[in-house]
Amino acid sequence: MNGFPTPPPAGVPVGADGVLHFKLLMVLIKEHGVWWITEYHNVAVTPEA
Repeated sequence: MNGFPTPPPAGVPVGADGVLHFKLLMVLIKEHGVWWITEYHNVAVTPEA
């Protein structure tokens, strides 16, 4: 993600390339043989040191 305010909000990890990186987190349950998404959101990835 880019285009965010500079400097970014406190606690937001920004990579050396100046881009925020995210991974998708989904919590799934299987009910009666069918998978359902119960939670779905992006999680910021901490840049490598």
